[in-house]
Amino acid sequence: MNSTPRTQVALRVKEPVEALKFFVDVLGFTGRSENFLEAHAELPGISLLLFRDDQLEALHGPGASRHRVGVGVEFRIHVENPTELATRVRERGGFLVRAHEGEVTVRDGDGYVFTFVAPPRSV
Repeated sequence: MNSTPRTQVALRVKEPVEALKFFVDVLGFTGRSENFLEAHAELPGISLLLFRDDQLEALHGPGASRHRVGVGVEFRIHVENPTELATRVRERGGFLVRAHEGEVTVRDGDGYVFTFVAPPRSV
């Protein structure tokens, strides 16, 4: 079987199990928790590795642990119905940054920003 590999992005979070709840309970995507250090969330076209990084300064250099998690990153992901996703976020107590026709922006508990947009229409 020849399948296209999915893109995986690793996100540093405070508590992986708690971070996973946002993607599963609020946004309605699937996920699994490996242990208290690692969890996985499956979004359209992207797999998120949510991990607690106790070796942050080894990877990013001295002082890296002083920076706030999630700041400076925005993910843009295509979903079939952004309006439906906005309704789900409102109903489930998530943080909705903004909702426009065909575009919804949310922020998780660690400060990561996700903008879900309708896929481009072919002409």
